[in-house]
Amino acid sequence: MLPLPTMKLPMERTSDSLRILIVCTGNICRSAMAEGILRRIVEESGRSDIAVSSAGTMAAEGYRASTGAVETALARGIDLGTHRARLLTRDLLAGSDLVLVMETSHLYEAARVTPEARGKIFLLSQFGRDALPDDAEPFDVADPLGGSQEIYAACYVEIEAHLRRAMPEIVRMAEEKKRSSGDSPAPRPA
Repeated sequence: MLPLPTMKLPMERTSDSLRILIVCTGNICRSAMAEGILRRIVEESGRSDIAVSSAGTMAAEGYRASTGAVETALARGIDLGTHRARLLTRDLLAGSDLVLVMETSHLYEAARVTPEARGKIFLLSQFGRDALPDDAEPFDVADPLGGSQEIYAACYVEIEAHLRRAMPEIVRMAEEKKRSSGDSPAPRPA
């Protein structure tokens, strides 16, 4: 079996790009995988106006992605070998147009760090809800840290499904930002 081609991080975008920040706890599992997944989805869509980065509410700056995350992503053609954890800061939040978080606790922590960012912070499972049944409840994406490769794989599949479902809204926001001459678009309420 031939190995899958890998996509290396990082991917730079211009200042007028829609800037998406993905947040988890340590920035070594979920948000690291999500950053790689969303970059791939953006690349597949042919868009050059969407920039993706990640951070963690309790990240230890500079830590590498967990072995489970690296192996899971690499098996799917995404190389997280250059990923380094970053702590969620006021500057990262202020510089983002959209913040997608893995857990409700991350939503509250991001809003605590930068209260004025509240309108652009969403639970990943909640964002792009137009594509969900009306009775679907938002939920946290469980942390795979310390789990088996099967747990990491399930987490990867879950994150990818959420991001693919959210992509039409992300594209809409990028188009709106382009039209508004650099003003930050406001996400539509879910």
